Amino acid sequence: MTWQQFAADASPWVAKVTFFTAVAFILGYTILAPWWRRSIGWTLVLLDFVIAVLLVPDMLRLLLGINVTGSEFWTFTTLGAIAAVPLIITWRFILLARAQWRGRKGEP
Repeated sequence: MTWQQFAADASPWVAKVTFFTAVAFILGYTILAPWWRRSIGWTLVLLDFVIAVLLVPDMLRLLLGINVTGSEFWTFTTLGAIAAVPLIITWRFILLARAQWRGRKGEP
């Protein structure tokens, strides 16, 4: 088996596992904790939401046989989701930096 064949065979499974894990995290976190009350919770859920959104076209194709490649809606949705990633990561970094700064100053 060549690496190209391995990649072609593995990619649908990787996409499915990644999609369902992201959705499961959102559902699990929603059941276990009120993530919407804290900024860090928002960053955790939003990043997994973006991952799931990015994989929706693949899931439609793999699970339902619906091909949305070239769709204007999904093109812009994908672009928006990708653009959201650095914003979410930057927000998370700011929260981390604030927490570290407070910790060094002895604040709770």
